[in-house]
Amino acid sequence: MVPSIDISGHQFGEWTAVVYAGNSMWLCRCSCGVERNVRGSDLRKGASRCCGAAQHKNLKAPVGSRWGKLVVVDRLNKKAVCMCDCGGTRDVYASQLTSGQSVCCGCTLTGRRLQRLNNRTHRKSRTITWNRWMAMKNRVLHWHPSARTRTIYHGLEIEQEWLANFESFLADMGECPPGHSLDRIDGSRGYVRGNCRWADIRTQNGNRKSCVYVECMGETVTVAEASRRTGISPETIHWRVRAGWPKDRLLEQPKRGGGIVARLGGGQ
Repeated sequence: MVPSIDISGHQFGEWTAVVYAGNSMWLCRCSCGVERNVRGSDLRKGASRCCGAAQHKNLKAPVGSRWGKLVVVDRLNKKAVCMCDCGGTRDVYASQLTSGQSVCCGCTLTGRRLQRLNNRTHRKSRTITWNRWMAMKNRVLHWHPSARTRTIYHGLEIEQEWLANFESFLADMGECPPGHSLDRIDGSRGYVRGNCRWADIRTQNGNRKSCVYVECMGETVTVAEASRRTGISPETIHWRVRAGWPKDRLLEQPKRGGGIVARLGGGQ
């Protein structure tokens, strides 16, 4: 029977194809003298490279071979003892050498890490303050899927030094406290010096255009703040504002026991 691909006499690792044995198998002779039938596709793909005898265990990365900066000086079963050009030693698996995963004892990687550290500027990347700075720029400069966000932030001004330099932003604003984010004091202005602060969510909720303000204890505060001070629910205060109650009665404590039962004559 004639094979589709004639590989007789070709060498595949330690195998040498001798003669076609039929059924896609080839009689092969190993360098140690062992003969065995091996599938031709395994020979061509490199799946079979020797007979598996003990003397072939160290065929990968033999002693004296160089792999990048590493030179194999001894073999310990599947591992290779390597000497690096920098003078260091390292034990690695032979497969790591042949696949290119290990090319040095770590000296090159250490040098790269030091170089990356030296190339750093502020060393604040991925911190909470840096994230707040990036979020500010993304809101104003980049398209956002939310129409409300686009309406609020599109076209807002950003301080030019802040836009180009995080260190300038950090020097003006300082570190962001935990639980805070960047807030514009005047919502009609952009992210510029004198108009930004670090604020928690309660402060920011009280700085919205939709907030309703009332007089409470001699101060002008939001309905939410007046509710916290007086104990009257925000819904009650909002209802009184919409109903046109006098300002001096907006925060009047509701009378108890004068509900629908009393109006119908059922109260005692």
